[in-house]
Amino acid sequence: MGGGEHSNRQCMIWEEEQQNTDMFSLIKRLSALRKQHESFRDVSFEWIDRESKADVVFYRKSSTNEMLYVILNKADVETNVLLPEDLKNSKVRECLSGDMIALESEICLDPFGYRLFLRQI
Repeated sequence: MGGGEHSNRQCMIWEEEQQNTDMFSLIKRLSALRKQHESFRDVSFEWIDRESKADVVFYRKSSTNEMLYVILNKADVETNVLLPEDLKNSKVRECLSGDMIALESEICLDPFGYRLFLRQI
């Protein structure tokens, strides 16, 4: 795809071998999570400022019975992120895999990596 001003208006790529199947699978998974979890649909939004790292985007969305935490690494290098008190040493569901995991006080994000955690209230 080109990178011009209106590149977002290009026709869909119909040849499956040229499509980004990883992105397609991710969007399908996120759409399913949005249908399953109120916190994905809720409009409440709170920035979490951890260590003022410019290359990390960290926010929380809340619903009546769960909290969704989204952590994004915008850098091309691995980075460690300190977790807020309400996530430290807790068990959460990793949204994309569906696995329950035990968190400690920080997590490591791959270059351009991201994590989505659900915690029941």
